[in-house]
Amino acid sequence: MKKYISYFVILLILVVICNYLSYRRYAHEVNGVTSEIIENVLSKYPEVNSEDLIKIISSSKRRNESNTLKKYGFMESDISYIKSLDYVYYKNLIINISVFGIFGLICGIGYYLRKRKYKKNIEDITNYLKRINEGIYDLEIIDNVEGDLSILKNEVYTTMICLKEMYAREYNDKIKLKDNLANISHQLKTPLTGIMLMIDTLLEENVSKEKRQEYLQDIRKQIENINFLIYAMLKLSRFDAGVVKFDSNKIVVKELVFDVLKNVDILRELKNVNIHVKGKNDVIFVGDYKWECEAITNIVKNAIEYSHENSDVYVNYIDNGIYVSLEIVNYGEEISKEDMHHIFDRFYKKNNDENNFGIGLSLAKEIIEKDNGIIRVESKNNKTIFKVKFYK
Repeated sequence: MKKYISYFVILLILVVICNYLSYRRYAHEVNGVTSEIIENVLSKYPEVNSEDLIKIISSSKRRNESNTLKKYGFMESDISYIKSLDYVYYKNLIINISVFGIFGLICGIGYYLRKRKYKKNIEDITNYLKRINEGIYDLEIIDNVEGDLSILKNEVYTTMICLKEMYAREYNDKIKLKDNLANISHQLKTPLTGIMLMIDTLLEENVSKEKRQEYLQDIRKQIENINFLIYAMLKLSRFDAGVVKFDSNKIVVKELVFDVLKNVDILRELKNVNIHVKGKNDVIFVGDYKWECEAITNIVKNAIEYSHENSDVYVNYIDNGIYVSLEIVNYGEEISKEDMHHIFDRFYKKNNDENNFGIGLSLAKEIIEKDNGIIRVESKNNKTIFKVKFYK
């Protein structure tokens, strides 16, 4: 609006100045010609009144007074010249006014169209915001043309994308939370039910000492399973909440593997599994020692659990200059293709094993990836290999 008003005022000033200069030039020429003619007439006709003569000259511009002027000695060329001066002046005046009017009309039309477009854009943005409030995000209004409204449109679109992503994350988090609660309930239901049944049996008087001892050991085992489940879920919940902070320290792989073997020593003895370690003493990578010990322990524990009794598990590690690689190899039942696709999914149980909560490998994967690593698994001919790589 201000732009069009500025153009209009500037043009008005120019038109006024041009008309003023044109009028001054016109008046100067007419007065000069008229004065010269009147002086000549008065020298020949002293009885003529100069004021009457001026009135006659002025009226001749509007009506036919040529004969009267000729009577006083005016030439036809004098009369024509005066009229031509009038014609040129009024022609320029009409042209200036016309130009001013046309430009003013153009400014008015431009202002109207701009205002209508501005109003339409405001309505589009308003309607778009209403659609966003209703949860509809499928309308894109990106406008790369410069201008305040275009910037506003782009900001609205950016806000829409952020809202959509936030909505998707919140929705996925709710689904994940729902699934986790359902899985936790299912995981706890089985051991708790078993514990309740065994306690009810123990409360009966006719239970033998050997049977009582067996039930107590089973109850202890189930409680340990529940404790492991709760402990693992607390760790996973910290990952989901994004509050886990990893340290970046140099980890000597030999020391890491040594601590892992201490964590699984009891399980190894129960299945009579021998663990063979191969690797150089100077192999290191950068990560969080505590969390990586947790991750590798879960992988080795899984390898022992699914190994044949009296078999071997191999832990090999190397540094090839690009990454540090750890391989955990066990010999046991081959992993099916279906299980292979879900083996790192949370709460997924290999072959629906009731003794497995489906948490250890999921937690290991999240820890390793947090330290800029990757984990893969291969299984063929009753041989399973977990490959972990920490990139430098």
